[in-house]
Amino acid sequence: MTLPPKGGGRPVPVPEPAALLSRFSLEGKVAVITGGASGIGRAATLHLASAGAAVCIVDRDEGPGQALAAAVAGAGGHALFAGADVTDEAALRSPSQRRPPGSAASTCL
Repeated sequence: MTLPPKGGGRPVPVPEPAALLSRFSLEGKVAVITGGASGIGRAATLHLASAGAAVCIVDRDEGPGQALAAAVAGAGGHALFAGADVTDEAALRSPSQRRPPGSAASTCL
């Protein structure tokens, strides 16, 4: 795929999505995703996990959060659900103390 030239320049080659993802690895990284059980947060969780990150899904909704963590783990990824309300400062201290199984400290927030 190529992007059209800007201002009469040469076309810009763009790698196919699969080729691009092969260059983008988050193996050994931990991502903490707030609102990670639904919407944009869920999409971010899935994309980061597919790139190899261990994910900590922080959300108020336990059912969808647990289900997503199980789905990520079932697909071979590492995930942990941490139920918390991000508007409650005390509640946020707890998820940062937990880590998905087999992961190091958080490296991507």
